[in-house]
Amino acid sequence: MIRFMKRIFLILLCCVTVLASVNYYAPAMSYAAAKEEELAALKKKSDELDLQIAEAQKKINGLKGDKSKQEEIAGEYTAQIFAIQQKIDAYNKSIALQQDLADEIQAEITELDNKIADIDAEIKIYQIAIEDCEKNIAETYDILSQRLRAIYMSGESSEIEILLTADSLSTFLMRLELASGIARRDVEIVNGLKENIQMREDQIADQKKAVMEFEEAKQVHAEKKKVHTDKIAEIESFRAIEAANRADEQRKLDEVKERLDEIKNDTAMYEKLKDKYEDQQDELAARMDEIVNDRASLGDGSTAGSLRWPLSPASNTAVSSGYRTAKRPNHSGLDLIYNGGSEGKPIVAAASGKVIVASWQGGYGNCIIIDHGKGTTTLYGHCSRLDKKVGDSVERGEQIALVGNTGYSFGSHLHFEVRINGERKNPQNYVRK
Repeated sequence: MIRFMKRIFLILLCCVTVLASVNYYAPAMSYAAAKEEELAALKKKSDELDLQIAEAQKKINGLKGDKSKQEEIAGEYTAQIFAIQQKIDAYNKSIALQQDLADEIQAEITELDNKIADIDAEIKIYQIAIEDCEKNIAETYDILSQRLRAIYMSGESSEIEILLTADSLSTFLMRLELASGIARRDVEIVNGLKENIQMREDQIADQKKAVMEFEEAKQVHAEKKKVHTDKIAEIESFRAIEAANRADEQRKLDEVKERLDEIKNDTAMYEKLKDKYEDQQDELAARMDEIVNDRASLGDGSTAGSLRWPLSPASNTAVSSGYRTAKRPNHSGLDLIYNGGSEGKPIVAAASGKVIVASWQGGYGNCIIIDHGKGTTTLYGHCSRLDKKVGDSVERGEQIALVGNTGYSFGSHLHFEVRINGERKNPQNYVRK
């Protein structure tokens, strides 16, 4: 009885699953819609950046060949680099979003596979139960047939026959009672067999109905699985295209950087460009202030007390330019170098924290910003390579990038900044060699 009630419960559960299939699918569709909106926004941003890159190239084409315009050309190349890096960042985010969506859909496919497997197992149980019932009915029919045949062959004894063959009244009454009992027993046996057959036939009907409901639920799950599988194939195709586009943009970025380096290496242009870019330092730092204020934590700045020297080993490094605000051009951080050459040397996290920026940031070039909590952030600019991405957790002293000469930089070095609640501070008040 308990097993039968369990089966009934599973049938009801199956029915609920079928009826709720639309509601089950709704969260997945809502999740997908949200991701699609983000992807559409990234596509729109990418298109806008294409226009910026094209406009910069148009200006460059108009200035080429005029040596007196090298400064303007350098500015347009820098604008292109910034826009291309933003495109690469957009592609990276797009690919990550698509991966998240694919993972979510794959989890639903796995759940559907499990449900289909459970349904197949239940269908098999019901099919076995149906076979058992059909076998029981056949056996009962055989017993019933044998019993009816025996009753027919034996015939019924009349009261006159019993009286004539009895040698006394007591014998007659005894035989009459016995015959009546046998007749009643035959009726009970026959009726019992008939009731058993009817019960089994009702069970088979219920079991076949349950199988049909399970099959319907299985079909619903299979259809949803196909939709999900098709979507994953679509995502994989789109991700491959995005990855190819990202590679193209990276090649363009490398080419533009090479052209800018050619201008930087022109001795006649060096000092002129350097003066201009230093004059823009306040503007660049202010933009970093906005980014930090938008993304970083707030607090008492107590974590600033645990900062360490961002080049390692510190004993082999020097400060090439200090923090200054008293005279122009201002300098919002420390410029640090390795003795004997800095290009490609390690940059380490000044303290544990979370990366909130890891991309090209105009004059800062390749730049990383780490939020150390409680309002403290550190910035690492002009890197040749970034080893961390946004969202990564880093430990104090862990390598995060390599020293470089990217952005508004004239020689390989690390530009290092410290901010407390978004306000620029003199790093030398917080770090020592």
